[in-house]
Amino acid sequence: EYGFEILSPEPWHLPVNGSELLDELTGVFQRYLDLPHLVAETLALWVVFTHTFDAWDNSPRLGICSPVPGCGKTTLLSLLSFVACKPVLASSVTPAVIFRTIEAYQPTLLIDEADTFLDDNSGFKGILNSGHNRHAAYVMRCDGDDSHPRKFLTWAPLAIARIGTFNQTLRERSIIVNMRKHRPGGNSIERFQQDQTDELETVCSKAARWANDTLDELSHADPHMPKLSTDREADNWRP
Repeated sequence: EYGFEILSPEPWHLPVNGSELLDELTGVFQRYLDLPHLVAETLALWVVFTHTFDAWDNSPRLGICSPVPGCGKTTLLSLLSFVACKPVLASSVTPAVIFRTIEAYQPTLLIDEADTFLDDNSGFKGILNSGHNRHAAYVMRCDGDDSHPRKFLTWAPLAIARIGTFNQTLRERSIIVNMRKHRPGGNSIERFQQDQTDELETVCSKAARWANDTLDELSHADPHMPKLSTDREADNWRP
């Protein structure tokens, strides 16, 4: 029996305009973080992606990189834990926890402090890489008292934060967000307080409603894409 429960967000009671939703999400990230150009907009799109996950065949990881401590990556993950769909936030995980949590809940996984455990663990890399494409999003493990081989699902939205950079294979499967320290004289930002989240819960509810209303249309969408440097980069921006 699993020791926690993950609830889907309650959809907003009124129809939601998609453009206005993205503006609200962008404003959330700009309110609490000093971000480089267009990063807040990128984060807003990724949040909507988590709510519309069932429409897509690729799952770009959100790779959050800080050059040094104190650049806001943990604050960003905390914000995501209030606006993403079915979030699970953790700072220390094992490979087995990742694929068993995905198998049980299909949540949005938000993983912090990856620099403390990822680099020397090939098991982590294989699991994180496998979940990028819906049709290959499984790992094989022996399970149970008789060690019978079985498939475990690895198909879920995933954000992972670290100090430093990611290895090449994970970086290729990710939309990379480079954090920075708040600049003297930069945009005014507020301190995020986790006991004052009504605004975030409202935005999350609106994202859930918009996703419900547009999921079928998104599943059949075939948008024109600009030419990108690699096929995998194109997959990341057109899930």
